[in-house]
Amino acid sequence: MLIRFSKKERDYVLNQEKVEFYDDELERLNKELVDAIEDEEKERLEKDIKVFTAEADKKKARLEKYGPTVWKIKSASKEAMSRLLLKIKGVKFSSTDISEGEVSTNIMEYARIKAITIIKLGLVGWSNLRDEDGNEAPFSRDLVDAVIDNMPESDLMELANEISGEVKREDEKN
Repeated sequence: MLIRFSKKERDYVLNQEKVEFYDDELERLNKELVDAIEDEEKERLEKDIKVFTAEADKKKARLEKYGPTVWKIKSASKEAMSRLLLKIKGVKFSSTDISEGEVSTNIMEYARIKAITIIKLGLVGWSNLRDEDGNEAPFSRDLVDAVIDNMPESDLMELANEISGEVKREDEKN
């Protein structure tokens, strides 16, 4: 496995900012519905599909109107990543008993803190970031915290993984 530690700035579009994401997810949900055996499970999936479809239609219309947000990122240096991991390891989380299969909120909070810190290290700009009214928000270091605070967990993790993540096969030669 190779890790990308390039100081070269690159553009990244989150999966949820791509129309294909919604089409693929709807296809997956419909397949689950076809494979469902229990009536209760089928009813739940039908409701999920209905809710997802309504939400996906809104997101796709917004993408069609404005296009995706493009995140300008670069990988953090090995030294910065090492300092980050040491700093985060110093954070104390209270331990609580959890049942098997559950995820501790402490673990989730640790992952969130780590993702936010990685994003702050590697985010160098954005374009086409829009508020709820469609107004574009120009990049500003002052806005980074507010933007990150309002990102869904899945987007935080995806962006952090891209900043600190594995090199894709097509990029290995570069």
